[in-house]
Amino acid sequence: ERILRTPILEGMIDKYLEKLTVKHPDSLSLAVVKVIEHSRAHDTVFRYVCSKLFNKYVKSDIMGFDAVGLEIAEKYYLSGLTYWSDSTQKAKIYEWAVKLSSNLIGMDAPVMVMKNIEGETYKALHELKSELVVVIFWDYTCGTCKKFINKLDSLYDHYDRSEVEVYAVYIQSELEGWREYIKEHKLDKWLNVYDPEGNSNNYRITYNVFSSPIIYLIDKERKIAAKKIDVPQLGNIIDKLLEKE
Repeated sequence: ERILRTPILEGMIDKYLEKLTVKHPDSLSLAVVKVIEHSRAHDTVFRYVCSKLFNKYVKSDIMGFDAVGLEIAEKYYLSGLTYWSDSTQKAKIYEWAVKLSSNLIGMDAPVMVMKNIEGETYKALHELKSELVVVIFWDYTCGTCKKFINKLDSLYDHYDRSEVEVYAVYIQSELEGWREYIKEHKLDKWLNVYDPEGNSNNYRITYNVFSSPIIYLIDKERKIAAKKIDVPQLGNIIDKLLEKE
């Protein structure tokens, strides 16, 4: 425990995880658990290492690394092994874990059945015929959403409908303004849907929609291929999955 007051331990852990471990959530999860298990030989070291790594991956901006944070949460915090955690912290971690548990990279995309702009029940997300589906949760009154939608609209024109479809989910309840916005900006070329009765498998939880815009890329197997990315990243990943130059 004496080396906790020096840069030695932190530097060794960072080197092991960032330079000697494959940058993939599965590999990182195994490596992180290995480090934390070794740290359990001493309570103070365990608390430091577990807290450091949990915060590191919960706050990571790298797509998919949230799965490593979830592994730590389930194995240590929610199992009761973190003796320093009080009930308030555990409740917050549990809520965070629930929101994340159904939308990790590689998971089956949660089923959604929505209504279209005319109020008619539309086909389920998994019934779409395109190879890839871009799912975006948005609100036409959100400034950031408007900028994102404009960029996505330009990207959408680069692909055939058999390759990429956009499933745009309106997350608010005021419909007239939404319909006018779609008409004015000629967004009716993609699929505009909403869920007025909240029947679609509680999508705010299953897709972790607590802000906007939120974007997911669904692959041909209808698994989550990417999430929470910007439009240039989205285009690069789509081209890679479609094997385009």
